Amino acid sequence: MPTGKREKLSADDSRLIFDDKSESRGLFTVVQSYGKKIIEANRAGLLGQGILIVRVHNVHNVRVKINVVGYSSLQLKAVTYPLINQSNAALTTLKRVGSHHGNFQQAALKLFLVLTDNSTYDVSTMTSASFSVVSNDVGVKVFLGPSWHHLPKNVLYVDTRSISGKLSVCGKFSGKISQNLDLEVSTDVITVDRMISVELSGLTNQTLLGLAYSTKAEIQVDFLMNDSSVFRVQDFMTFSGLVTFTVSNAQVASVGSVTGIVTLKSDYHNFVTLTVTPLQGLVVPKVVQFYCNTLPPVGGVDIGQEFGPALPLLTANRRITIPVRVNQGKSKLLAYDVKISYDQSQVRLVELKSASVYSHIRGQLHLADVTLPDSASSHIADLVFDTLSNGVLSIQASVNRLLDQRLGHIGRSNPNKPSVSECTTLPLGNVNADCVFDIQDAAFTMAYSLAQEKDFVGEFEQTLLKRTTAKMVGKCICTNMGT
Repeated sequence: MPTGKREKLSADDSRLIFDDKSESRGLFTVVQSYGKKIIEANRAGLLGQGILIVRVHNVHNVRVKINVVGYSSLQLKAVTYPLINQSNAALTTLKRVGSHHGNFQQAALKLFLVLTDNSTYDVSTMTSASFSVVSNDVGVKVFLGPSWHHLPKNVLYVDTRSISGKLSVCGKFSGKISQNLDLEVSTDVITVDRMISVELSGLTNQTLLGLAYSTKAEIQVDFLMNDSSVFRVQDFMTFSGLVTFTVSNAQVASVGSVTGIVTLKSDYHNFVTLTVTPLQGLVVPKVVQFYCNTLPPVGGVDIGQEFGPALPLLTANRRITIPVRVNQGKSKLLAYDVKISYDQSQVRLVELKSASVYSHIRGQLHLADVTLPDSASSHIADLVFDTLSNGVLSIQASVNRLLDQRLGHIGRSNPNKPSVSECTTLPLGNVNADCVFDIQDAAFTMAYSLAQEKDFVGEFEQTLLKRTTAKMVGKCICTNMGT
């Protein structure tokens, strides 16, 4: 603007006029759609460049070039699958991998939309794209996409029982059809010369993190083959006999010697080493190192860092901080009751951060508190220790109870509860009238207070109000769970 002032105008501002007539050459119009101004191409098949004039009343005019292009052709080619560094080198022949009985190379079909301005767009994975086998020799059995091995729809898989021969495929997009692409299934075999790189998927910050025995990671290897091509393998069940897998500590993480699939089993204070040894070519193994760190199930508790080693190796005369987290799942945490035990000969407790209610007797910590459910954090405490010796810290944690905002038990439908006989006099602080004073009484008081703030509006709040007697309301809650 002339004064140097800037002002952002919305499309519906009355000062804006979109002139789609003066210099558009009939190539486009500006229409209103779903409350927005949309530039729509003409439907007469006219192509070229026009000008949209945007007029700001009594201030300025802006001229915008608009290119209207059309469909020119669909081009189809095959590249190696999985893709390596987005390589688009054309593949015309599919060879066996590893041996005369091995599986054939897989090919990704790449479908390109070419427009009249020579711009090209890869539409291979778009919803409107589809692929089909037009013809194949009798000895060639071929599949496309998810109908085989859950592959993407544009991936071609040749059955290992096939013999040499030819096949043709084509691609379709929005009613347009590409020319047929001819491919050859060869009797040639490519073998491994050496491994270029090894990568373990599923790691975060070099850590395999998740639930024990259900968390998996898959190995990916890039091979240099004897024909100088680079071949990436992620599915070692399909392409077996190329390498074998071992791990340094099978009690912490196991690996399928053939599949390369790693299963997390437990925490560990140091790296686990996965070794990949080629069975062909130059026998130079490659290794991947990673940490193992398990998460607790819903209703459980976790001690230590999430990434890297959960618990560090101890070095005497150092200060360490160990976080404590609970897993409340999708529930909102209202109260927790957690016990922690540790070896006093290894560390001395200096400070307990975050948690405000606890007891500590001879290496036994008892944490119990209530929290506001809408702002509750799974990170309930930090244990600050001074280390007394070298080695691996012996420390364990268990959950007595985790309660959600509706006083339900998180993770366990029937938690262990001490048996009590009927009592005539309620213990001090036993507001829920179950004859035992515990974290459930503090949780009940918090839930009642929150319901009261809402004027007991809601199904749960009404239920809580009905079950609460005047005697229960008058009871005192002890805020100190012990010292």
